[in-house]
Amino acid sequence: MALRPIEFLGEPCGIWALTVRVPKGQVHTYKLRIDGVWLIDPINPQTQRMDNGRQWSRFFTEGCQIPLTLTRRERDLLGRIVAHLLPFRSTENSNFIRGCTSRWTAARASASTRSPTASTRRSAS
Repeated sequence: MALRPIEFLGEPCGIWALTVRVPKGQVHTYKLRIDGVWLIDPINPQTQRMDNGRQWSRFFTEGCQIPLTLTRRERDLLGRIVAHLLPFRSTENSNFIRGCTSRWTAARASASTRSPTASTRRSAS
């Protein structure tokens, strides 16, 4: 396992990722080690106090049957996230995204047929 930089528009954006396989149907706890200091995840509102009294970040996987209790802050945050994400799942928005993707693909195909030397140079490098 190794950290890998996340890219945006082909350039590193300062965010790193690590992919880890975890069992389904469970609650998992974790911490981040940043510059030698163990921290809870600053963008994950889900935390769990362990038996030793220390706070850990947590997440659950698909099929988890363990009841999770959310604090008021976590419920409010979840409500705001859902309110922002659900509108993007509408048919109208899906059609818009599909149309943008189709236009982008067509423009790319058109550009590559107009400039065969550019695509030849890219594939040669």
